[in-house]
This record gives sequence, C-alpha cells and structure tokens, in this order.
Amino acid sequence: MVDQLLEQVVSAKESFNSYETVKEAVETIDGFLVPGQEEFLFNKVKSLPEDALIVEVGSYKGRSTAAMAFACVGTNRKIYCIDPWIGQCQDIPEKSVFEVWKENLDKYQLTPYIKSFQGYSLEILKRWGELTGEKTIDFVFIDGSHEYLDVLTDFGLLLPLMKVGGWMAFHDVVETWPGSNYLWHDIVK
Repeated sequence: MVDQLLEQVVSAKESFNSYETVKEAVETIDGFLVPGQEEFLFNKVKSLPEDALIVEVGSYKGRSTAAMAFACVGTNRKIYCIDPWIGQCQDIPEKSVFEVWKENLDKYQLTPYIKSFQGYSLEILKRWGELTGEKTIDFVFIDGSHEYLDVLTDFGLLLPLMKVGGWMAFHDVVETWPGSNYLWHDIVK
C-alpha cells in the first residue's frame, strides 16, 4: 500500500480521489485528531480550487498536514504550516518534533506541497505580507495553542487574510478545551 502511494505521489500525474486511498498512510502518523477529522480535512482541501492556499496553525508531527497534503497531490495547492515545533519528541527523544514532522511528510514525498514557518503564529502572522508576498488564504485550520486569547489572536490575524468565500476550521471545539470552545461560541453569537 505504501509503495503504491509513493509511486502515485512521485508521478503526480493523478490525484487521490478519496480519503480511503490515503487513510492507512495518514494513520501511521501520530497526532491528536479523532476519527473522521482527517477525512474532513482531506475532503475540504480536495474541494478547494486547484491553486488554493491552505494555512495550518499547529502541525505537531504532521498527521493533519499529511491528510491535507495528500489532497494537494497533482495540483498547485500549497499548505503553509505554522508551528514552533519546540523540543524533543517524548517517544523519540533523540529527535526534535520538527525533525519527526519533516520525516513523516518526506516519507510520503508530500513536502513539495508544504511550506513550513517555524515560530509562534503571532510572530509569523504579523509578518505574513513580508513572508508570503501578501497571499490570501482559501482555507485555515487552527489547531495551535488552545488558550482563549491565543485562539482569538489566530482568528483575528487570519480573518483579514482570507479570500472572500474562504473557509476556517477550529480543532477541539469541545468543553474539554474551553479556549477553542468559548471562542467558537463567541463567533457564532
């Protein structure tokens, strides 16, 4: 299965038409998504224009990044990942979180569809125009710090960068993560 995926990514002649074709690969990557969220991200990115710009705030080891990147194969879609990637992996202490993230995406040759911005979202997003040439965003997945003020800051900095008709998704909009949950409920009021 992995060899077939790699062959398809390398050729980049055809895209992956359904999440089921990449599910096994995505699920090899450690992460905090619950079942169904990877498929949502894949399908959302798949529904975007062929040249869409996607921003992911908080990438950890790359599970959600991979789900979205597989939907970019064979297109000009690009994912801009923002994360500090601080520290060592607890399960692989000799490697940094960034090294593990990069290896997970390299393994499936998805890096041509991804640009990493290592740092805190506040720092990166304040310099967005300088770093990206004022690019506007089709889809945002906010999964960084879940503290209310941090989620509010990400939302406030990203909203003006969105294209008209763009999409924004928040991770962990549940009572166990009050920051994301409270902000979401404040927005929809």
